[in-house]
Amino acid sequence: MSTGKVSICIPTYNRPHLISQLLDSILAQSYQNFEVIITDNSDNSETQALIAKQYEDQRIVYRKNQKNLGMDGNTLRALSYVSGEFFTFTPDDDVWIDPEKLENQIKLLFEFPRVPICFSNVLHINYDGSKHKTQFKLKQIISSPCEIIDSTSLLLTNNDRYFINILTAVMRVELLDVFRESWKFGSEEYFMWYIGGTGQDIGFCYAATVAHRDGEHNWDIADGNGNLVNYRNNAASRAKQVVNIYSALINKYNNELKFFNRNTEKVIFNILINLIGNNAFQYKSSLPKISMIYCRLQYIYSLAIRGLKSCRKLASGKNK
Repeated sequence: MSTGKVSICIPTYNRPHLISQLLDSILAQSYQNFEVIITDNSDNSETQALIAKQYEDQRIVYRKNQKNLGMDGNTLRALSYVSGEFFTFTPDDDVWIDPEKLENQIKLLFEFPRVPICFSNVLHINYDGSKHKTQFKLKQIISSPCEIIDSTSLLLTNNDRYFINILTAVMRVELLDVFRESWKFGSEEYFMWYIGGTGQDIGFCYAATVAHRDGEHNWDIADGNGNLVNYRNNAASRAKQVVNIYSALINKYNNELKFFNRNTEKVIFNILINLIGNNAFQYKSSLPKISMIYCRLQYIYSLAIRGLKSCRKLASGKNK
């Protein structure tokens, strides 16, 4: 492990025109002790040619996958090459908009050795790079540019709705195993729920350091048979994923997850209802902290809310 070095992991897929913007923004950082790890799922050689032609930097490690590994497999491959004291996970279509991003986040992590991760605010942009009309609810500066905050914003039961995005984070390598475990489920949620559930302090820089691009994303992950499945387009697969994430965390880290409680399971059941309706009851055994009475009442309530919305929509149509 190289002291102070940041391993910047970039899984990519058919986006040479966007990854070049990201790489340029990384190379312009004031903090230069980093390596860039690119793992490429593309079905062509355009990104490979771009890297070879325009980025002859020894800090850039490029690996072309022999087959499409899915978003999860591609991310896991990038993580397998991490050699720094810190690491990041950065999609190929985002851009770092603060040249002092790494410098400020690393400074905080050096100053507070107990803090395992540092996030920041984020700018929402359209696919063409223009500012999106809808911005995330961001944390406002309290007393200094970067501070230590508690991790309650990462909890499922969080009500402040601030947008804390894993794509802004710089993490200590000690978290790498948990982050890898997370991507075995094809999502960063396992990792974020772990941080929130264990109640660890986290660092936060209030400047927007990353521009998060809106657009078509590759959500394909490998199922148990090695087939690629887009869980964002399949409510049943998404519901199963949510339950598997929660169950795996409880099975492995139950003693550490001091902020996982009955309210956590209520939120999960509500997520399941919204995804798959009454089929949510098939997962009740994975949520032992809540009663069947609560589940039935919540399902009835959800039906009532849907009916009310339908009536309002119908009335609105008649008034036009």
